[in-house]
Amino acid sequence: APVVALALAALLASSRDGDRRTGAASAFSPMIKFPSASAPFAGRRNAKVGSGSSSRLWSSTAASSSSSSSDRAPSDASSPSDEKEEDDHHGSPDHRDYVLDLTHYRTTSDFNAELDVLARRCSDGDPGMKEDVIGCAALAEEMLRKWEEKITEAEGVAEDAENSAGEGGVAERIRGDIVRPDVTSYNLVIRAWSKACSTLAEGRGRGTIRNTIGTDMPSIGVYSARDAASHAEAVLYDMETRYLDGIIDVAPVASSYNAAIDAWAKSRCDDAAELAEAVLNRMKHLSDGREGNQGRVNGAKDKWERAAPDIVSYNSLMEAWAHSSDSDALRKARNALEMLQDKYDKTSDPRIKPNIRTVNQVINCYAKRGAYDDDGEGGDEEGGGGSGRGAERAWSAARRAERLLNGMTQKYKETGDPDFKPDATTYTSVCDAYGRVGDVAASERAESLLNRVEKLYNETGDPDVRPNYRTYTAVIGGWSKTRDDTAPHRAERILRHMEMLHAGMVAKGERSARGEGVKPNSRTYTTVINAWVRSRDNNKAQHSLRILKKMIDLHKRGDAAVGPTLYTYNAVMEGCAKCRGTGEDQVQALKIAFAVNKALGQNKNVEANHITYCILMKCVQKLLPAGEERNKVARAVFDKCKEAGLVDPSVMRQLQMASDRDLFYDLCKSITDMRGRVNFDHIPQEWKKNVR
Repeated sequence: APVVALALAALLASSRDGDRRTGAASAFSPMIKFPSASAPFAGRRNAKVGSGSSSRLWSSTAASSSSSSSDRAPSDASSPSDEKEEDDHHGSPDHRDYVLDLTHYRTTSDFNAELDVLARRCSDGDPGMKEDVIGCAALAEEMLRKWEEKITEAEGVAEDAENSAGEGGVAERIRGDIVRPDVTSYNLVIRAWSKACSTLAEGRGRGTIRNTIGTDMPSIGVYSARDAASHAEAVLYDMETRYLDGIIDVAPVASSYNAAIDAWAKSRCDDAAELAEAVLNRMKHLSDGREGNQGRVNGAKDKWERAAPDIVSYNSLMEAWAHSSDSDALRKARNALEMLQDKYDKTSDPRIKPNIRTVNQVINCYAKRGAYDDDGEGGDEEGGGGSGRGAERAWSAARRAERLLNGMTQKYKETGDPDFKPDATTYTSVCDAYGRVGDVAASERAESLLNRVEKLYNETGDPDVRPNYRTYTAVIGGWSKTRDDTAPHRAERILRHMEMLHAGMVAKGERSARGEGVKPNSRTYTTVINAWVRSRDNNKAQHSLRILKKMIDLHKRGDAAVGPTLYTYNAVMEGCAKCRGTGEDQVQALKIAFAVNKALGQNKNVEANHITYCILMKCVQKLLPAGEERNKVARAVFDKCKEAGLVDPSVMRQLQMASDRDLFYDLCKSITDMRGRVNFDHIPQEWKKNVR
């Protein structure tokens, strides 16, 4: 009963704290410390824009600047005084109106510089900033559309002048003064959406109230990574159509299409590979001149040849295949590699020469999709426990991936060609392939590869082969899947090794991008927690909580990269639900579960989802004996879940197991049919309104 009272009190406290977000210490675990509020939005500007008091969009000096622009990101140079002035303006409430005022840009390069700033912000590279990437990409597109409207207006004025007697010279001057977008302008907008897509797919980039750009979200219609990828493709095809119809004289090039392919590859949506492949086929179609049969081709043939697929196109498509549910994805990737190699051998065309990234994507396909049997049947995505046919396929995939690594290593030794040199990503992907097998031998093989690449880096000092946090996390992930008694200890040993390496680099003054590369982040710590969760250790809840406390403490001290995510909180609570120790062990696990749920409610950067409540309900079922007290807690958890709008069938099924028959039917009477059966398909909208 005291435990039940504590659990109910924790639920009520988490509700109040969820509203106030006070960051107070947990009643169950006073050692837990919560991160302070994130730093206020401070605008950043990487490029100088609109210099000069008489800056305007249309100028006689602009035409030459526009024509000399290339498909390359503009320079980021700016003076310290300019940065200070522009930083202040960039973070102000009227920033959107400022960048949409086209009089600030004297040249195409000035305009592109602002687009480049927005595109860079779409990566949300600063963990403390929490960019509104949808707003940034939408603003970049709005800038381009407004520019196009101004050009249309100016063309109309020129046409009116041309139709007037004796005004031909005026029309010519008007057209000469028009500053027009170049291929870089369009590419930067496509890239902005592509980067936004990648950021959203990683669960970031939603912004905060403090820094959300004032955009009309319903009119934009972008809520997910898939929506952002669709926008990238829409901008591309709008550019293509305008050129085909002769409206603009800027033809899309390979990099334009590649940005759209990359967006689909990064979106991780179910049909991403199919949509990415459609873009690549479109490149083939246009560069082969087939559109000419429809009488719509505009421009010289050599312009469309610049839109032909290159190695970047195929590499991005292979990435999409690696993450797709297509059972034939691995075969497609292998065939593409063979085709590219054969074509390069015959033509020596450097644009389609396979490189190490091409091989890395094939290895990634092996890791993600598994190997194929001789009958062509697709393998399981994960090995899953080290036994059965799925594990055999996972082993086969990992061995083939390592053979590719060894083959490229030998090829590089023989030729010295840097395109064949395996890098840290190559080793990481092979480690990941072994990690997915799910047994001790495979995890030991992954750790052996980690030691091999560490030794290679220490001997050569080559930064390309320096293992990074992804490499170490892949090996930790392998151990977390084994469920071996030693797995969590081996995972923590690797984590400590990472921390020591990073601390050593900081002590040497190497806290650069290279120094940060080995630093464990929230995913690394969460993976170690998962190793404890999947172990048979009766104290897994305490060990998981210890790591969570460490993450929160590091985050509070300013390390934004290790702030616990929703996955972290859910993982710790899952560990509590799986506690199988004594009655006292289970009591402690229940206390920890509700303390962690309270901590989640106090973290302003994280929100619970339906999985959180499903796990919490599982804790009630597994850690409390059946009876009236368990019913009280189950009802309280369900009421909180309904209030949050996070009820889904999985929560309902867990409620059914956690409560007795009478309580379950009482709570579900609104969705019970005439025969007394609860229909999970009829969950009220109010109960499930926030389920994603």
